[in-house]
Amino acid sequence: MISLSSLLIGNDTGLTHAAAALQVPVIEINCHPYNSPVFTWSFYARFFPWKIRCAVLRPQKAAKGCELLTDETSQVKGCCFNEAHCIRGVQPERVAKMVVKFLG
Repeated sequence: MISLSSLLIGNDTGLTHAAAALQVPVIEINCHPYNSPVFTWSFYARFFPWKIRCAVLRPQKAAKGCELLTDETSQVKGCCFNEAHCIRGVQPERVAKMVVKFLG
């Protein structure tokens, strides 16, 4: 099914990487906010689909109360939430605009 697609829209999961392997363009919706530390487990540049047409959409800032902070040893503490929160900052309108850009 993926190989028959013109575009895959998804978060940072195996499906986005499967699409990339099949040369299907990807719009990834990533939870890593622009204002959070660079080296976290979710840092998009570590694992984004590559060698294909790809866009990574990220929230502008971390959600209120997000604990993506470093401690006194500069180690990333990680997120304190049990459910998606920062990723909700990626507005559907941004995704729709990127779809139009990809598909014309």
